[in-house]
Amino acid sequence: MLAPPHDLYFPAVRPLTAADSTAYRTLRQRVLNTDDACYFSDSYERERHLTESQWLRWCTETPAHCILGTFADNTLVGIIMITRQGSPDSPLVEWEAAWLDPRYRGTGIGKLAYQQARQWSHTQGYKFVVGFIRDTYTPALDICRKQGFVYAYTIQDEVWADGSIADTKAFLLDLRPQASEYIAKPVFERFQEVFPFLNQGVHAPPRQNRDKIA
Repeated sequence: MLAPPHDLYFPAVRPLTAADSTAYRTLRQRVLNTDDACYFSDSYERERHLTESQWLRWCTETPAHCILGTFADNTLVGIIMITRQGSPDSPLVEWEAAWLDPRYRGTGIGKLAYQQARQWSHTQGYKFVVGFIRDTYTPALDICRKQGFVYAYTIQDEVWADGSIADTKAFLLDLRPQASEYIAKPVFERFQEVFPFLNQGVHAPPRQNRDKIA
């Protein structure tokens, strides 16, 4: 593994602004040109159609959408996107498109970014988080579990950014202060409140899972 640069000890995580649009687009293109592209899906499809003015709005924080950027020495080296799922009254956000420059992995910077994602989601009033992970992406699956996510369901045969096809696992995280009180409950009971909003999105549970919720 390459040694991290000297600026390793000066990380900062903050919401991107319109002024960061060029840096963000450059980083995203870099991801697409690496083997990591096989771990990203619908976020790339949404961005592929953005106009110049839409890119500026896309990188501007709103209560429904935020891109957290990880910076080292003022250079964008990582991202986590936070996007509301479903209608405006939804209690659920997705953490998606997370990526960190390989030079900074395993240094603790990624943990800082996830802490900021949790804080932003809580501050905006969201009670739950969903993550959709390629079922072969072991590092991301491990991160989900360490963050407290629990497995909910599997979506078969999704198309990923590199054109490959693989299954997607959906994980849910409970941000409520009393979350520990619900740990023993079955997942479809514990997270019953979020499924109507998941059903509005492109990663809705398969039919057999929806029957459990009805």
